[in-house]
Amino acid sequence: MELKLNQMRIEIPGNPIPLQRARTSKNIFYDPQLIAKKNYAAEVLSQLSDEQKALLPRKTPVMISMTFTFGMPKSWSKKKQKALEFTPHTAKKDLDNLIKWVGDSLNGIIWEDDAIIWSIRALKMWGIEGSTSLEIKELK
Repeated sequence: MELKLNQMRIEIPGNPIPLQRARTSKNIFYDPQLIAKKNYAAEVLSQLSDEQKALLPRKTPVMISMTFTFGMPKSWSKKKQKALEFTPHTAKKDLDNLIKWVGDSLNGIIWEDDAIIWSIRALKMWGIEGSTSLEIKELK
């Protein structure tokens, strides 16, 4: 069997966003990040070609590689920043919540449902500037 992969590379500027739990008020459930998710999806779509957009949302299995880069505080010395660049980020913002954010934010946009993701590779590290890099490969 030959594997053919259709792929997309996306770079979202700014520190990565973790998924928050849905909230309830007076027995009404709501998503406190609904607007942020729509803005995130719009940023992702703005980086795709018309040809790529025409194939959305994906319905076939996808592999995804995610690199979550957290920008270092400006108050840190240049020496400290240089020493920590590209090293593991082990402070708060749990990796699993960052992964869930991407999956949920792109539901119905990039993929029909995040259940079609069959493989995930994710890294969380320090960098000079914050960003989220996504590489999505569709199995054809």
